[in-house]
Amino acid sequence: MLIFNDEQRLRAGIKSLSKRCSYCSKALSEYPLIMNDDAGLAVFHAACAAALATIQTIESEGLVQRAKTLGSQFLNSLKQLQMKHPLISDVRGLGLLTALVLRRPDGSPATAEAEQVMYSALRKGLSFKTTMGSTIMLTPPLTIEEEHLSASIEILDQCFRELERA
Repeated sequence: MLIFNDEQRLRAGIKSLSKRCSYCSKALSEYPLIMNDDAGLAVFHAACAAALATIQTIESEGLVQRAKTLGSQFLNSLKQLQMKHPLISDVRGLGLLTALVLRRPDGSPATAEAEQVMYSALRKGLSFKTTMGSTIMLTPPLTIEEEHLSASIEILDQCFRELERA
């Protein structure tokens, strides 16, 4: 994953690109990190360089294919989790972007339960958000290791088991 921590790394990223800025058509390597012109324009050019460097990294490290492969495995694991826990009414996903929809037996949204699972998972080291009250959104980074995905499934399983016992 590409992270710019300091000026040298950002400059190195700019110099490694032969792409041109869509705003001014100049080669991004021509621009120093700090420019003398309008501050907004300086931010724009730095943002162009960062975006192009990010795209270059995604392509060179095969992160799209990796997300597709790991996402398929992750989705299958979540569907197995769904079979074990009736509160999970639907599992959706595209790549590594996945969601668990929680509904009570009467079909109503399981909002309180989703919040309980979220806080229980957070105490165990898994962070995610809920959306629309009863949907758990899991959005791991494209660079996640397989063992961390497996650990997240284990944590979710524990959280649902605890909820069912309560």
